[in-house]
Amino acid sequence: MCDGLDKNLHPLLTKRLLQEYLDSRNKNTKTQLIFTTHNVLLMDHPYIRKDEIWVTEKDADGKTKMQAISEYKNITANENTRDL
Repeated sequence: MCDGLDKNLHPLLTKRLLQEYLDSRNKNTKTQLIFTTHNVLLMDHPYIRKDEIWVTEKDADGKTKMQAISEYKNITANENTRDL
């Protein structure tokens, strides 16, 4: 797990690292990459499904709520995440 994957890296380097990881996977790969980011450009990667992207929000009590982007109404698999 990586908290703030893009925090100290140039956005293009972060995107390249993500691309390299995703390209290295195959049908026998048993790994996963979990990271947080504020970079919406990373959420539009063609290999990342909408049900794999979760957004968080703190409520008035300071509790964090999580929701998959796929749970939002009218979100299609091909929709650009930046347009949400």
